[in-house]
This record gives sequence, structure tokens and C-alpha cells, in this order.
Amino acid sequence: MKMRGMVGLSDYKGGGFLAFVAKCIRFFTKSMWTHTFCITMDDELLGPIVEEAGPMGVVNASIDDYVDGPYIFRIWKVLASDDQIDAGIRRVFPMLNKSYGYFQLLGFILVWIWYKLTLRKANNPIRGGIICSELVLEYLRAIFPNEVILQNMDRNTTSPEDIYEFIMERPDLFTEVLYTQ
Repeated sequence: MKMRGMVGLSDYKGGGFLAFVAKCIRFFTKSMWTHTFCITMDDELLGPIVEEAGPMGVVNASIDDYVDGPYIFRIWKVLASDDQIDAGIRRVFPMLNKSYGYFQLLGFILVWIWYKLTLRKANNPIRGGIICSELVLEYLRAIFPNEVILQNMDRNTTSPEDIYEFIMERPDLFTEVLYTQ
């Protein structure tokens, strides 16, 4: 199956430092998902190639890292033309090799504390680097430039749960193709 253009969400179920980061993401963002990615290529030798923001920055990786790794994940086909998919890939391709937004993760904690104290939402005060949901948000914004909900999301505060909720609210734009537990 050709997977170019699809998007995915995952949750890490392994141990170590990544398990701690995943637990923090779930807690502070109230998300069942801890990671998002987009599939930008189908390589004849390597199979589907994922572009993602992770501990080593924005990189290309094999989908096998998810299939063979300690993850649960879901993947959706984006119901868009090849030209729209190309626009999304052109938007995120220049992000390759950018650093990961570790400090943005700290900003999620500040946003959470602000909400608990005031019951008002706030944008992330910390910027810099790229986080996974920011990468996928930019990808989807380029594909669906007229989707007001996407355009109004703050890049630095968008969580995997926000991406998931958008996908669930718009079944006319996405078809689920793979789900693991």
C-alpha cells in the first residue's frame, strides 16, 4: 500500500527517558497520543518514510520504527489531491534537521499551570525548535489552507490530541487505514 501523504499518531509504550517524556506529554496535554508524524515518501527499498520531530530533531525515519518498536499507532489517509499533498510536503521538508523544541515542552507546563490558576487558555510563551504536533499542523495547514480550525491553532501549543480531535471531527478529510494496539 502506498502511504505517501498519510499522517499518524502514536504513543510510546517502552521504558526509559522516552517513557517519562510520553507520560508528561499525556498528563500536561490531556492527550492519549504522545507523538505525531507525516509520511512524506514511499521508497522502493525502504518502504514508507516518516518525517517527524523527535529527540534528535526533525528527521526522516522508516515506518518500521513504529511497526517493530514499542508503539501503538494509528494512520490516516489524507483525502486530498496529489497537488495538495505536495504542498504539505513542501511545507515540512525545509524543517528537516531543525532542532527539537524541548523548551516548548516546558511551555506546555506553564500553559497548564496558567489554566489551572485562571481557567483561561493561553498560548505557549516558549518558542524555538520544532515539536512533532507543530510539524504535522504545518503539514495539514498547507494541504487544507481554508480550514479555519487549523489556521487558528497556535503552532507552539498544539498537542497530538489537538491533531487527533481535528481528524476525528473531519471524517470527510481523513480515512483511517491502520490501527495497532
